[in-house]
Amino acid sequence: MGLFGSNMPMCPADQHCSQWARTYMKYCLCTRRDWISLILGIVSVISWGVAEVPQIITNYKDKSSEGLAIGFLFTWILGDLMNVLGCLLEPATLYLVTTLALAAQATYYGYFSNGTSKRQLHKVRI
Repeated sequence: MGLFGSNMPMCPADQHCSQWARTYMKYCLCTRRDWISLILGIVSVISWGVAEVPQIITNYKDKSSEGLAIGFLFTWILGDLMNVLGCLLEPATLYLVTTLALAAQATYYGYFSNGTSKRQLHKVRI
């Protein structure tokens, strides 16, 4: 079944699981750990959802965005776009892509970049 399929999750038969969570969230909410995970996840989403609100209010009141660095804003937007991309990818694929990007950077900057790298400086000192 697809990502948004209508099938109910198969919760453990030997545990008492929340029927509400199973019906409306398609989630097995059976153990204390499940509840803690759900609560922390909700707190996290709410925190991220309201993190920018004070800045928006300040900008509106001051009729200015002078204190907001454009680099910070674009970095935040890029991070949000990467979060969306990460939600669309399987976690293992996302980890693989980020690890490959890091490896490519290490290889390029360490061995092929025109500038003097730390690896090259380290070799000179030895």
